[in-house]
Amino acid sequence: DWVQADTMFQKALDLYPGYAEQIEVEREQAWAEAYNMGAEALNQDDIDGALAMFQGADLLFQGRPEAKLALGSVYVSRGDNEGAAEAYLGALEILNGDPPEEMTEEQAVNWAESRRVAAFNASQLLAQSGDYDRAADTLQGYLDQHEALLDPQMALQARTALAGFMAQAGRADEAEAMYEAILNRSDITSTEYFQAGIGFFNTSDYARAAESFESASQLNPYSRDAYLNLVQSLYSLALELEETEETPERNQELQTIYGRILEAAGEVRALDPLNRNVVSFMLRSYRSLADLADQSEAQQMTQRTQELFREYQEQPYDVTDVQGAIQGDAAAQISGVLTNLNATAGQPMELRFELVDDQGR
Repeated sequence: DWVQADTMFQKALDLYPGYAEQIEVEREQAWAEAYNMGAEALNQDDIDGALAMFQGADLLFQGRPEAKLALGSVYVSRGDNEGAAEAYLGALEILNGDPPEEMTEEQAVNWAESRRVAAFNASQLLAQSGDYDRAADTLQGYLDQHEALLDPQMALQARTALAGFMAQAGRADEAEAMYEAILNRSDITSTEYFQAGIGFFNTSDYARAAESFESASQLNPYSRDAYLNLVQSLYSLALELEETEETPERNQELQTIYGRILEAAGEVRALDPLNRNVVSFMLRSYRSLADLADQSEAQQMTQRTQELFREYQEQPYDVTDVQGAIQGDAAAQISGVLTNLNATAGQPMELRFELVDDQGR
């Protein structure tokens, strides 16, 4: 009964402060017992039992991070991201302090890795909860002190994530400065270009967002998301341009942008043929091009618009919000939403998904 034990220890200490040192020893021993029971429950897939034990351990003794790290993991498995974030932040507070004396080299490595895990997980969970300021501050605090311990690729990924949190928090100047530094690196991958594109889009810099997504798609021509985000960035850029004074130069630039939208949208459809949303971007682009073109070209654009609209109306079903998570070396979990548009109700359906790397394998 960890709660009652904690209550009695505290009551004894209130009555006689001289017990402080002895109670500290008792608490740490009880912490170890509770933590080990939690680990055993976790090994038996008893999540509720593990949670109770880890909570008890954490209640009894605050000087060690392991129970807080375990609580963070358990809370995540239960979908409690807020509780998980607070548990990881609590662990990070301990891990940022002085490590225990007489630590072996292996223990020192584990301590540093636990600190990284706590910082990365806490910042990610805070961001998922919409608390981007705290997410950015948590990750920046870690990087300011310990970035030298990370390998170059992990440090690059962390810097990119930090810039994204700043952009989401409305700290546009800080975010754009970080993205500038990231994009000037020689080891940047399609992932960093993609994240930079999201950051620029969130700060309404649609031209830089489009450049970043285009670079991401060039490095990974099988990234459906890079092409789709390129379409959205270009379309937002076109809408901005349409608000400006009409000139021949402005119209020429709009034609170029809408042409690029159609090209990128074609890549999306090749990878994601049931994406109805991208067809709507194509329809808007053809209509705008028809308005900007001369009479003969306008007729061609109008005809293509009508053909595409028929395809749009006749599409049997729509698949949206597709997400994938790799699980080990031989499995993946796919989630999404399928909407019946024109197919027979109750008709059995079979969907085929292909998972490829940036080389198309």
